Parts: sequence; structure tokens; C-alpha cells
Amino acid sequence: PGGTIRGAIARIVRERGVDAGHDWFASLDDGLLLDMSQYNLFPNLTVWVFADMMQVVRARPGATPDQAFMDGSSFERVAPRVAPPGRFSVVSLVSV
Repeated sequence: PGGTIRGAIARIVRERGVDAGHDWFASLDDGLLLDMSQYNLFPNLTVWVFADMMQVVRARPGATPDQAFMDGSSFERVAPRVAPPGRFSVVSLVSV
């Protein structure tokens, strides 16, 4: 009531982030939670960054000029207390 769809989505993303152990999600404004940052790395790599995940897409040539491949990888942010010990390195991309 009285809000926007964007605000409602931001509220859901914020709650899910905090529930997943990312307490600093509570301090992010709606723009930092929902807006995408896109980085195009020459010649064939695109990186999309969101508050809760990152996606990488790579284009590769196929056997003929009419063929091509697109490789996609998605990475979900994992809270430090959730990561199995010794398996992952925790890197903070946001200063709090």
C-alpha cells in the first residue's frame, strides 16, 4: 500500500540478503540492491554485477562463421558463515 513495485522488490531482496547472512544488505539503498552494473571486457566477455550475484557471459566462435557459442556462469554471494571451511575464499566487494 502506497509503495512502488521497485520498492517491494527491493524489500524482498534486502530481507533475503539479511536472512542469508549478509547483514550489510540492510544498509543498502534500493538502487544498490537492484541496479545492475555491466562491464564489457574486449573482445568477448561481459560481466553483470548485482548486490546478490554476478553473471559472466563469454562469446566464442564456432567451427564456421555461422556458428558461435555463448558460455554463461552465475555466481551467488555466499555469507562467510555459510561457506564450507577451506573450500572458498571470501572476498568483500563492498566496503561497509
